[in-house]
Amino acid sequence: MTASAITAVRILRREPERLERLRDNGALFLSEAQNLGLDTGRAIGVGMVPIMVGALTKSTKMVTQMYNRGISTSLIVSPGVPVNAGRLRFFISASNTADEIRTAVRVANEELARR
Repeated sequence: MTASAITAVRILRREPERLERLRDNGALFLSEAQNLGLDTGRAIGVGMVPIMVGALTKSTKMVTQMYNRGISTSLIVSPGVPVNAGRLRFFISASNTADEIRTAVRVANEELARR
């Protein structure tokens, strides 16, 4: 684990534009989600952005539908968050394209509308 962290720091020193892309991508995801009225909680758009879903059954169905549509996200439910406060976590990286980010947000919005 330490070797991985050291390697990551070396890469960031060599390629500082990666951090800028990560910040830009996080801001884009957050902006797109909020523009569609999605609840992102207290997210600031750095690295991981949640989209609040709600009830356990709704959250588990949505994470499955997202996966079926080609979007990888993780599910957080109780006891990690309060009961009926389930959310999907989207991990943003410097390698994501703007199109991938917009697609993920659009698909999340469509799936939430179905519930």
